[in-house]
Amino acid sequence: FGPSVRVFDCQWVSRMASGIFKVRVPDGALQVLLDGDGWVPSKKRCLWHYVQPHPLVEPLVRKLLVRGSRVAGEPLIPLSCVLSRYDDESSICPTHNHIFSQLTLVVGAARPMLIGDSALVLQEGQAVHVEAGVPHGVPEQRSPCGARVSVNLFVATRAQVGTPPLSGCLLTSRQPLEPSTQLCAFRWARPGALDAALRPADDMLFNHWLACCEALNGETLPPTKRAKRAVVPRALAVLPPEWGVDRRVALDFAGLSTGAKETCIQRLQKVANDRTKVRDFNKFCSSVIKSVGDSFGAELQPQLREALDAKLAGSGWTFADLDSTAIGALAGLPHRIAAEIVSSLNPAAVSNLSAFVTGCVKRNRAADPVARALASGWDEVVQVLARSNGELHSETLVQVIKLACGRHTPEAFEVACSALERFPSGCTPPLSTYNSIFKAAGRVGRWPKAMDLFNHLPGHLQPNRYTYTALLDAVVRGGGPQAMLVALWNDMQRNGLAADQQLYSTMLQGCSDAGVADDLLGEMDWQDVEPNLEVLTSLVGCYRRAGSSTAKVWEALKLAKRCTVTLDSQFFVQVVMALGFANDIGAVVLVVESLRTIYNVNPDVFLYTAAISQCARAGDVLGAETIIRQMQSDGIAPNEHTHCAIIAAYSKASRLTKAVEYFEKVGKDVTLPIEAYCSILSGCRALLDNKCALQVLNKARQQGPVKSACYTLARQACSIAGDDVGSAKVDKWQKQDGVPTHVPTSTVDDPSTGGRLEFQPGNDDPSVAQCVKCMMARLKSAGHDPRLWQYDPQIAPEEREDRLKYHTEKKALAWALTHFPQGSCITVRKTIRCCVDCHNAFKVASRAYGRTLRILDQVRMHEFSAGKCSCGDWW
Repeated sequence: FGPSVRVFDCQWVSRMASGIFKVRVPDGALQVLLDGDGWVPSKKRCLWHYVQPHPLVEPLVRKLLVRGSRVAGEPLIPLSCVLSRYDDESSICPTHNHIFSQLTLVVGAARPMLIGDSALVLQEGQAVHVEAGVPHGVPEQRSPCGARVSVNLFVATRAQVGTPPLSGCLLTSRQPLEPSTQLCAFRWARPGALDAALRPADDMLFNHWLACCEALNGETLPPTKRAKRAVVPRALAVLPPEWGVDRRVALDFAGLSTGAKETCIQRLQKVANDRTKVRDFNKFCSSVIKSVGDSFGAELQPQLREALDAKLAGSGWTFADLDSTAIGALAGLPHRIAAEIVSSLNPAAVSNLSAFVTGCVKRNRAADPVARALASGWDEVVQVLARSNGELHSETLVQVIKLACGRHTPEAFEVACSALERFPSGCTPPLSTYNSIFKAAGRVGRWPKAMDLFNHLPGHLQPNRYTYTALLDAVVRGGGPQAMLVALWNDMQRNGLAADQQLYSTMLQGCSDAGVADDLLGEMDWQDVEPNLEVLTSLVGCYRRAGSSTAKVWEALKLAKRCTVTLDSQFFVQVVMALGFANDIGAVVLVVESLRTIYNVNPDVFLYTAAISQCARAGDVLGAETIIRQMQSDGIAPNEHTHCAIIAAYSKASRLTKAVEYFEKVGKDVTLPIEAYCSILSGCRALLDNKCALQVLNKARQQGPVKSACYTLARQACSIAGDDVGSAKVDKWQKQDGVPTHVPTSTVDDPSTGGRLEFQPGNDDPSVAQCVKCMMARLKSAGHDPRLWQYDPQIAPEEREDRLKYHTEKKALAWALTHFPQGSCITVRKTIRCCVDCHNAFKVASRAYGRTLRILDQVRMHEFSAGKCSCGDWW
């Protein structure tokens, strides 16, 4: 996980860090626990319910309770104890949370423990106090590790459970438990919820509590550390049910801060009693909620407030008569202009003070030069902003940021970020403006900037579901790590926000772990949120990136059948791609043949193209021909990408004659892209058919401009076949056609700065060379075998391997793996075709580092995940 996970300045994080303490563990304790006979398999770990005294567990639990009580500042009451056994790095505990606290002691190997949005590595003998409601779990570890046992003691305070004895239902809350929480043994606290055999003896727990009180008797404990939670009146937690607002309005209201909710209720109450004032009450509620959320929290500068109070004195008006919109509008002006408006105010002559102040602000904004420049276009706005100095009108800045975010360019994004710093004192940008910047950050690959802005969000702004949707989208689009998505998700849950279908879909789009996808499905079921088509499509895409088996894809199809969702071809494009990545071409053909009869879906050309491409990946000509016949019977005309897929299927299956026949047949009526020529030429190279390679290259020259990748493949085909004359002819043609031999250059975008870093051939930078050496050592241990045949065999093997090592795409990848946040996606752009050795290195790296990698070369886009490439090793 690394430091990139710790991104939030949350109050509970510091409390958690201070809740780490030590408990002495006897020598050989791990082996004694592993040899115990109480272990019961539970998913990817084993559990031992501590229900009877044990000579080793009992003193450990007592020490853990005493030390944990010292940290908490009061004697904690033990509810239950469960031991979790993790045999190796593949054993995990799904992320979950409880409605009460937990003390966890580590015995054995150190492993990262995810607590909220922080990953702690606890050594043997270290324990941590996890507070109620904080998500936690033990994720899968990439590197090998030894066995570990976690002693989990669930505790509560007097205020939570009353007084002993500990029998019956101790928990004050009767709410049901989450699905992931049901793995734990504390279900005994709910009467009848668990068998008596798994229910701890009351005397045993009571004795532990008495021993803890006796040990702490006379000690001066530190003050109890509790979470500072905002006290929200129950009446304001949700909108009154009799108003009958829809789910979207209710979610928007839940995202407001406490004070904003009070203001919003006051405004909506006037209309709720008389619905005839508005046509659509839900739409009216949404506009009021957005207006209050944007303007709430604005404050006037002290001098301006004093001047306004002096003006209102004796007029019958007071400052309390101004609503938040009027205060926000006045605070959004530069101080000089706001002072002029207050100075010219005649409060005794107005009938509505708030409306009058708001009108004055709007008239003043019309004279703002930046506001006038907005009507002339972006270039004029940039010039006027550069000439202006100091503070600007807040509403004008909001419009500038909105315009900049809509351009989706790095330069415009920088303008939007700089505009945030020019808001008048006492006025902060509205939450909707921050949401726009968060969304734009993903489109320009600047998700770290979005997280930095989110960490410094003004205190009065309460992130809503649109905020988290924009942040998740920024991390997904920018290739951020999956751990960052989990951290955002946990932060959203701690803020009490319920996820909608769009949030679930965005979260799944950034996941490449089937376990996380399954957890999200379980949470959707728990929250009674039915998956829609977007969620199902994202789910199958997650299974594809994770390299899941066919069984997982069938489970997604069964779920889609159970849901009341109309499936479409785009969903099945993801399905056939996932099945293709699972190397199950039979399932691909079966799905395509049953689309109309079972799923009531009319396939389109894109679905057929995806299915044929998966057959080409596997070299399955029979499967491709079956789908082609099905496509012809449905009357679907192929496009140029379909032709490329068919040519690739024949070429990769060593049926070069058939590939050339099809190539010449369709080439008469359709201008084929470079991908088709490269597929034929790759087949020529594989079969050492230099004559065919020269014929295909010559035909390509006659039809139009040819990229250098075609000349390279034809030259390689001649060289491998020992045809020096053919190689010379290719060089001559390339020179005659004026096609330059590009200098291999690779680039990668830095998500922290937005800059594009360029890498040239050769070993000329010591820092990059060190990154390459570290990466290649890890790739070799993971099974990478250098393709030395790419260079002249007369060159020494050591020199050939050294040349391959410093190819530009490897240098870019090595630098990114070292400097980019752990787990983030990496996209490398290359000016020429990716070579075979680098292609294989990227495949191995995607598995060894657990990342999604991409290469955009002269021919196509390669996406590597779980040791596989989207091209099927044929490009």
